[in-house]
Amino acid sequence: MKKWLVIVGLAVAFILGYFLSQRLWPGPETVMEQARAAFNRNDFRPAETLFRRVVQMSPGHSGLRNEAGLFYATCFVREKNYRQGEAEFRKFLAEYPTSFWSPEASFNLAECESALGRPAEAARLYRQIIAAFPTTSWAEYSQDRLKR
Repeated sequence: MKKWLVIVGLAVAFILGYFLSQRLWPGPETVMEQARAAFNRNDFRPAETLFRRVVQMSPGHSGLRNEAGLFYATCFVREKNYRQGEAEFRKFLAEYPTSFWSPEASFNLAECESALGRPAEAARLYRQIIAAFPTTSWAEYSQDRLKR
């Protein structure tokens, strides 16, 4: 009977320890959930910090790191800090040129260029998106921007 109680006690301690460790030292998936929640609340400053943490915590070219990198840069655009957004999107595209998120990053980079008063560079980027990613919605958005 005592052996059974020891086993149950150890199991409870293990489960409790696991949940406490996730609270005290969350993994990149948990931090990503927090970052997405802050972003969706339009709370961009904390989201920016959390997305940066995910990038730092995640391995090389993981999907989580790619997504966090894109949304990290997007936070700057949402805060209307187009200069920093431009720099971050350029870093993202240099590191992940073939990422699933590359068309969106390219479009946001073009939007930054436009907001910074560089319409020729924005137009060049929109044309590049249309050529490189013709079947995406980002190509359609780029065509719309070029018409304006």
